[in-house]
Amino acid sequence: MTEDFRFDTVTQALEHYANSPTHSRKAAIMHARPAGGYQTLTFHALNQVTTRLASHYETVFNKQSQQGPGGAPSKIKNVALYANSSPEYLLSLWALLRAGYVPLCLSPRNSAAAVSHLATKAQAATVVRGRESSLVATTDALLREGAIGNVVDVISPEELQAIIDSVQAGQAHAPVSGETTTTGRAQPDPNTPALMLHSSGSTGKHLDTFVFPFLSHTPHTPHTHNTQPCAMWVANEE
Repeated sequence: MTEDFRFDTVTQALEHYANSPTHSRKAAIMHARPAGGYQTLTFHALNQVTTRLASHYETVFNKQSQQGPGGAPSKIKNVALYANSSPEYLLSLWALLRAGYVPLCLSPRNSAAAVSHLATKAQAATVVRGRESSLVATTDALLREGAIGNVVDVISPEELQAIIDSVQAGQAHAPVSGETTTTGRAQPDPNTPALMLHSSGSTGKHLDTFVFPFLSHTPHTPHTHNTQPCAMWVANEE
């Protein structure tokens, strides 16, 4: 355990490796392209792609907040991420983290009632959903019932690939009209929650509660332990 534990936030970690002479051009992840084949993202490219994705989601959330009562900005902080595993899911998760949002990661196998219940318990009024027809149908029904407040589509594979291609080509980012950048956004407090997870107890032991481990932005440092509370137990009751 050495340099991997020196960072206060996800953003700091990504930017460190993106600017490191040792790691900048090394492969960070490999993903499938929508048109076929595979592509590798270096740490440098990963940092730029997630920065642009963070701006994308913040712009979408800000537009939704203006549609609230009286047009007043809402205080979106917790969001539910309800999507299948994919490059779009992984990069969107990192983008939400670096933009300062607190994602609640929900399995697409959850029923509509479970999605509604978990999102309500986590105070995640906005659901970032996958584009599969089953997930769209579930969230649209919950939206009509008033069980959730807003839905946002996960960025499409084609939109993500366009961002990646732009980064790979070395093109400067030109924000579209109304787009927000995360440059001026205050970085998350290292001692605040970063991520919420739910355990259904399917690994063998039944749980009578929903468990939301709150992972601090501050990881353990060598030879020390994070003394901040790391879990919140939420009763499994309507």
